[in-house]
Order: sequence, then structure tokens, then C-alpha cells
Amino acid sequence: MKISGQQELMENYPEGKASIEIREQIVLPLLTIQQYALKQIQELKNQNPSSKEITIYEKW
Repeated sequence: MKISGQQELMENYPEGKASIEIREQIVLPLLTIQQYALKQIQELKNQNPSSKEITIYEKW
């Protein structure tokens, strides 16, 4: 930004910037769900490594 003199990233590309903002709104909830599933898998493996629930969470 120092070199270009712009005040914010993608200042000259409003369409691209809007696209990224929309994508972030979609991706953040998916990442949250994925993180929850990975945590559940880890906990289940520590409690009961042969749990059928592990397979369910792995499909998420």
C-alpha cells in the first residue's frame, strides 16, 4: 500500500473486494463447523477410539 499510495487493499478493484467480502461471510461459518467437528473427533478418539460417531464427524 505504501508503494501504490492506496489507503486500503484492492481500492482500485471494488468488484473483487465485494466478492471477497461475500465469500468471507460464507466461509467463516463453514470453518467454524469444521473446527467443531475436528474437536469432537479428537475428544471421541480420546474417549472411545472405535466410536461410530467419529465417522459421522469425519464426513463433515
